[in-house]
Amino acid sequence: GRYNFIFSPVVLLLHAVRIYVGSCVHVYARRVFFLAFGCCTSFFTDHEFPPDDASLGNVGGDAAHEAGGRSDAQVTWVRAMDFSKP
Repeated sequence: GRYNFIFSPVVLLLHAVRIYVGSCVHVYARRVFFLAFGCCTSFFTDHEFPPDDASLGNVGGDAAHEAGGRSDAQVTWVRAMDFSKP
């Protein structure tokens, strides 16, 4: 009874710090790592699904084709982390 009343705010605070602050520090540490060492790491590229227009196959549809049934538009593949870059 009395010990729970005294120590529960301390335990609650410790768990909150462990959960929230620890997770935030982990996210920022990963971001700093990729900013500092991102040029030295390689990203996974699936060779069965290469980043080119061949992976999309024969794209057809109402607005996706020019009179013959295939689009001649250039395909640009971008990693999700590069969307905000110009």
